Amino acid sequence: MPNWLITRLAGKQFIKNILLMTAGTMLSQALVIAASPIITRIYTPAELGTFTVYASASAILAVIASLRYELAIPITKDDESAANLLFLSLLLLCLSCFSLGLAIWIFKEDLGRWLNDQDLGISIWLLPLGVIVSGIYNILTYWSVRQKKFSVIAKTKFVQSFGITAIQIGIGFLQIKSLGLIAGDILGRTLGNFHFYYLNSGLRKAIFDAVSWVNVFEVANRYIRFPLISTGSALFNSAGLYLPSILLAAMYGPQIAGWFALGQRVVSLPISLLGKSVANVYFNEAASVYNQNPYALMPLLKKLMVRMLLVSVLPMTIFGLTAPWLFQVVFGSSWIEAGHYVRVLSITYLVQLVVVPFSQTLNIIERQDLQFFWDIGRLLLISATLFLAKRANWEAFDAILAYTLASLFAYLCLIAIIHYGLIKLNTNSPPL
Repeated sequence: MPNWLITRLAGKQFIKNILLMTAGTMLSQALVIAASPIITRIYTPAELGTFTVYASASAILAVIASLRYELAIPITKDDESAANLLFLSLLLLCLSCFSLGLAIWIFKEDLGRWLNDQDLGISIWLLPLGVIVSGIYNILTYWSVRQKKFSVIAKTKFVQSFGITAIQIGIGFLQIKSLGLIAGDILGRTLGNFHFYYLNSGLRKAIFDAVSWVNVFEVANRYIRFPLISTGSALFNSAGLYLPSILLAAMYGPQIAGWFALGQRVVSLPISLLGKSVANVYFNEAASVYNQNPYALMPLLKKLMVRMLLVSVLPMTIFGLTAPWLFQVVFGSSWIEAGHYVRVLSITYLVQLVVVPFSQTLNIIERQDLQFFWDIGRLLLISATLFLAKRANWEAFDAILAYTLASLFAYLCLIAIIHYGLIKLNTNSPPL
């Protein structure tokens, strides 16, 4: 039984879906990278750093704004429940963004001072808009995964990236500083969402035909484990990824955060190219495997992780070694420091690329508690590392090196946790 399930997952349709998602992500990220030499000559490192603080805050909040109910959309057994989950996710997203706007109004005087960046004072009012457009995209992505419309996801990803890049460059010539980057991000994501809605022709009909308040409350109760456990886990997970940029801006200034952000943008290319595409397809297929035979997950996971490592190790090593020279040539002499950051960050990103696509395994086997504890541990470890580095008066580069080592340790722990979860699952689920 495990053998034919693994064969099915590694079969033609699975490969086709990965290639389709990869192609969309590749074109999107290639567009962003191709435009980066223009953006780095329009905007300064400090302006990119201010945008990074906004984008990091938006990314952290967007993943929890719907209380993670969108994760249940692909795995529910019938389309009626999926439509009600979709409606519930959108409703919670709107309520969350309203609450965020109210919080900004209350604390508006202190935010710029806390973040060591007074330019953020005006831009912070755009944060609720950024969260809502990002949240809608996340929800519609999971709906499309359920419908197996991977071509829709790929096309929309490209349209969104094109919109963001073109608008950021166009507005950049108006010389309105970091506000141009933020406005371009929001408008481009909005364009992508309209494209998503247009290509999901049955979306509107599904909502109006299936959604009722009784059904909404029923699915909210059925999948209550997602907001109770997965929301906290997602918050800590997202904060672990994006909080370092905010902390670096607060501790060392927006210029350091800008260099760090450009390094992240470039190094994240292979992660977006392979990692996210594999993760979306793996989540759909592994959920099917779990429903038919949970015992097959362990050999499947090991096989795919080894393949990801073999594909990734050589390119990431070469890129890390040549990064300072590449950044100076491609982005300009003012960005060479970002290349030095990438040299050390590439080690962590290699491990992240191998592990993260398959961390959805913990959601599939409903062991969100393990993910939650790991996310808390990683966030505490990384935050403590940066705070201690600042307290010891370390230079920014040394602080980033310490951050890299802490992240590497955290991802190795995640591998052990996933393995533990599957061992416990197999103990309670004998092979079919």
